Amino acid sequence: MAENSVKVANVDLVGAGDLTFEPKQMDVQRYTHKSGVCVTWEGDGWYDECRSWFVSSYIHAGISGFQMTVWGPEAQDLLSSLHINNVYKWPIGKCKHLVSLDDEGLITNHALYMRDSEDTFRTTAGIPNAVIGAIESGSFKAEYKIDFVYVFQFSGPKSLTILEKLTETDLHDVGFLETRMVTIPSLGLESELCRIGMSGTLAYELRGPKEDGPAVYAAALAAGKEYGIKRLGWRSYPVNHSFGGFPQQTCSFNTALYKDPIFREASLEIFTPTGSVDPE
Repeated sequence: MAENSVKVANVDLVGAGDLTFEPKQMDVQRYTHKSGVCVTWEGDGWYDECRSWFVSSYIHAGISGFQMTVWGPEAQDLLSSLHINNVYKWPIGKCKHLVSLDDEGLITNHALYMRDSEDTFRTTAGIPNAVIGAIESGSFKAEYKIDFVYVFQFSGPKSLTILEKLTETDLHDVGFLETRMVTIPSLGLESELCRIGMSGTLAYELRGPKEDGPAVYAAALAAGKEYGIKRLGWRSYPVNHSFGGFPQQTCSFNTALYKDPIFREASLEIFTPTGSVDPE
């Protein structure tokens, strides 16, 4: 194996240049490609990774990627028209999992949205084709933009301790589904903290610009070393959601957008679809 290569599904990836959001680590057991980028497939071994959210904490970078921000006087009405959730009883600074359906009642998107102001919302790690389509059609007075961000997930009894050490801040008062800006003093960087998790245990996310990702990941890993933090990869990520009893898009079920010709054409460049999304 070349000196600067990493393991990707049994194939050497020289230079690891596609590791956009997390640092290259030569002791990671396996990397893989997901949505056009390289992510950890198996970090510290499936057994230790799955045990981590019971006894310590994990760090997971696999849902890092695009972030869509929607704003405008009719942004809330837009989200209401496309999702089954009540988006009007939604405090600023809180999150919701929004679910959108197609005309046959099949799920086209299931993702976390953040409310930043009266008329501004954000989402990560979803497939918001319907939202983008409605805005571009001119049906609503709203706009959107796409950024790329790191999203690092922490879950387990030591997750709060690790994040408080990383940020040198008391975070005990952060409520469930609440977001807050924090500073990482060792790096001089700001990050968005959110208390949210799918494993049924104490859990958080850190989010920020993609260029800060590798440094933040490395700093969090160092902060958690004494507490037994583990690097959770995509191999065990679906297991995490199953333990918490949370069905999750791309883990428990596929999107029904496979019938959308634009989505189908784009996804075939990075995915090989199998199975069915039809409950029948």
